[in-house]
Amino acid sequence: MKTTLPLLPSEASVRTFSTTTEERRRELISRSSLFHSDKVYVPGLKEYVAGFKAEPERMSLYSGGEEPVVSAYALYDLPDEAWLTVNHYNALVLNTSNLLIADVDFGDPRLDRYAGADDCDQVIRNVEELSRLDRQIMGFEDWKFADQSYRV
Repeated sequence: MKTTLPLLPSEASVRTFSTTTEERRRELISRSSLFHSDKVYVPGLKEYVAGFKAEPERMSLYSGGEEPVVSAYALYDLPDEAWLTVNHYNALVLNTSNLLIADVDFGDPRLDRYAGADDCDQVIRNVEELSRLDRQIMGFEDWKFADQSYRV
């Protein structure tokens, strides 16, 4: 049985949602759970394969592959340049073309390869290095990453 979640369902098929944040959050988590990666045994192939509970209407490309897009229709008014995906850790991810979102892992890199920042001051120093993107990589003249940064 194939289960799909329409990216933009018709008004008739959309449930009436309360505007409370908690109810929208629960519905979004429910929608994203359809795209949690899982291993499924396929008897014909006699092996486990990675898959989702539902077929995504669309996939979003990123540097490591593709992620299924989760519809936020009737829950949140996301602009065209923002969308939600589920990553390979089964976490819901906000993607946007005009906002830097940083995931900072503190700790000793000898104990956790994803850890690296010792404290908040080190994170701030690293964020200040965004100006290097402007000079070395991006080459924009009217818009700069560094000008879009705010102290946290």
